[in-house]
Amino acid sequence: MNSLKLLFCICSLLVSNLLLSQDCSFSINYEQQSCSEYHLFATGEEILDWYVDNVFQVTSTEYDFNPSTAGTYEICAVNEGCPPETNVCETFVITEDCLDSFTLVSENEISDLFSVYPNPSKGAVNIAGNVEILDKIHIRDALGSLVYLSNDPSNEAISLADLPSGTYFIYFSSAEGVFVEKLLLNK
Repeated sequence: MNSLKLLFCICSLLVSNLLLSQDCSFSINYEQQSCSEYHLFATGEEILDWYVDNVFQVTSTEYDFNPSTAGTYEICAVNEGCPPETNVCETFVITEDCLDSFTLVSENEISDLFSVYPNPSKGAVNIAGNVEILDKIHIRDALGSLVYLSNDPSNEAISLADLPSGTYFIYFSSAEGVFVEKLLLNK
């Protein structure tokens, strides 16, 4: 029994030393791209877990935050394996006025500019039309979580095969405004 306790102590000491030797200090910066659009990133090359209001979003060196509803949001970057006191959090307040400032185009106007097909989709979505005017395409689920982002919208085929069935919103961002199209994913 004593050898088992000794083995546990040695393993615990090794894990503790491993955690202590890990550099847990990091910081994040962000670029405000509009009143409700932020690009957050680690100042080094740390791969972090990003959370919005304690809900996991992605593991990456960066995170794009663009909520579709007004509110106060806490975004936290977590370096897995480090103590909670090393987490870095920022609070963002998105107002209705901010969201209302976007030029949202009607569905009829969108159909003149872009065609999203098939809709409903089983996972592959094609975008045809005037894609050269776009700066970015991003897709959010019904809760507003970012599920897809492309800063190079010249790619006209999008695979959403890893997403569950449900309602999604495709945001087409350009100098003229933000165009939103509803997408149904049925698998």
